[in-house]
Amino acid sequence: MVTSAIATAESYVSKVDYQRAEPAMDLIFLMTYDFYGGWSMNNVGHHTSLQPHEANLANGYGYGGAVAVQNMLNIGMPAEKLVLGVAKYARGWDGVTPSNFGTPLGGTATGKFPKPVQPWDEAGVATYSRVITDIIGPKGKGIDGFEVRYDPSCHCHYAWRESDGALVGFDHPRDVENKARFAVSNKLAGVFSWEYGQDNGDILNAMNYGVDNYNHDFDTSTDAWNAEKVYQKGDYVSFNHEIYMAQWWTKGEEPGNPYGPWLLQDLPMDMEWSADKVYQVGDLVYYNGETYQAKWWTLNDVPGDEFGPWSLFLPLPAR
Repeated sequence: MVTSAIATAESYVSKVDYQRAEPAMDLIFLMTYDFYGGWSMNNVGHHTSLQPHEANLANGYGYGGAVAVQNMLNIGMPAEKLVLGVAKYARGWDGVTPSNFGTPLGGTATGKFPKPVQPWDEAGVATYSRVITDIIGPKGKGIDGFEVRYDPSCHCHYAWRESDGALVGFDHPRDVENKARFAVSNKLAGVFSWEYGQDNGDILNAMNYGVDNYNHDFDTSTDAWNAEKVYQKGDYVSFNHEIYMAQWWTKGEEPGNPYGPWLLQDLPMDMEWSADKVYQVGDLVYYNGETYQAKWWTLNDVPGDEFGPWSLFLPLPAR
């Protein structure tokens, strides 16, 4: 297999004869990150957003992953060879003066943030794991004066601390899932990331959920009800997102009949979704009569949002 990671701005694309190279390439990895950084003090922006922000565009330069894809399609590159990039690291600044759009995006900065801590750290760059530890915290809401914001203009999240004008742009799991869904809907080859060691697992999980490439084998012994299977007293099945227990031997009798062999199980109180409880990847909850599983760490995110941290529980396929 022959692959290449490439820059996607029109100025770069125009310098390479991709039409000639493409037949010999199996996959083309679009480096859709590093749009902004310590070099862009006069027009700070989200370095890996899916769409360009209006404030950056008003300053003369705005970029996003969707623009990168379109640039490649415009020169005849087949969508099925394009792989969209995800960043497992952040870029940021401090001393940021917000733009006229009422957001730090598109503003100006005087320094790079976060500052180096370890000898190998680079000013203005942080791994996603460090973002969790030092900036947004285990609850994902922001710590040490930071707040986490979502901006629909760029389809992106960022962390902002007003006291020192610190701005950190990073790929939030919701944004990553959105990128992956964008790749699927546009018939791209998929998504990739730079790079695995910078993640705590949240980003990888979101990538898999976005392309519907996740493990349906949840941590539960309850299979979906199968009309062809014999069940003994005490067996459990899942049917229409409910859990039933067999009261006696049965085969082919659909759960739900109050006079039948299946007894609807009461929901454990600790599995009812709670706005005040922290949930980890894989946790199961009940909400509005449905069962959901957490795709990543979450607190006070109501189940049911298509792009949120909860996935509707699907029982194991009948065997």
